[in-house]
Amino acid sequence: MKIWKQTALIGILVVIALTVTACNRGTRETQPQTVTEVVSAVASSADFEIDGTTLVRYTGNKTNVTIPDSVTSIGDHVFRHSDITSITIPNSVKTIGIFAFEGCTSLASVAIGNSVTSIGLYAFSNTALSSVTIPNSVTSIGDHAFSYCRSLTSVTIPNSVTSIGQSVFWNCTALSSITIPDSVTTISYGMFQGTGLTNITIPASIASIENWAFANCIALSSVTFKGTITSDKFFLGAFASSGLRERYLEGGPGTYTIEGSHTQVLLQ
Repeated sequence: MKIWKQTALIGILVVIALTVTACNRGTRETQPQTVTEVVSAVASSADFEIDGTTLVRYTGNKTNVTIPDSVTSIGDHVFRHSDITSITIPNSVKTIGIFAFEGCTSLASVAIGNSVTSIGLYAFSNTALSSVTIPNSVTSIGDHAFSYCRSLTSVTIPNSVTSIGQSVFWNCTALSSITIPDSVTTISYGMFQGTGLTNITIPASIASIENWAFANCIALSSVTFKGTITSDKFFLGAFASSGLRERYLEGGPGTYTIEGSHTQVLLQ
């Protein structure tokens, strides 16, 4: 009886071993595809470090980047000085942090989702962007947001924008025309300094033009004022030493031509 029990136990163990072997064989036949899919998904997710819903770091090596839909905020410095060439910002994103894409000298294309409300200071400074369409969800653009974008030729700013920071387009030398929306009330310090503007229309909504707003715009030859700006809100250096301020304060709204060079201003 004892020998029978031992034999039966050995038989059961053999059956179990054979079953496990068969299962393992079947798993090995299907596992490679599953593993590949899992690794691929993990590698894609691993490109982004997300804290809650804030993108805090990009660790990937892809140059054409689409930010995940789970992100609602792009943190500060996330892509700064990276080699990305294009970025797609989904509709889930509401804010773009400071220096987010600054120094991405190969970044030539950006698609900004229609939920973004604010663009942080220096966000796209010193990039290769040639055109930018700001969606009508944006209300504020931070200081230097697009400064030193020397390839920038076209910018669309919607009427939703009420605040444009200092030196936003500083040294965008290829920017020859732009429309200032009626929603803006101040042309801030150095906003268009060093651009390639040839003419500009100041809408009636503008109540203040700060120093160096159009300094170093050596191609600027015509300025049209649609409204009235008082002397205390029209700063002396707004158009450098072109004499335009004095002529406007005397003549009021209208179109003025500018002749001669502008004072060169070093603006950081």
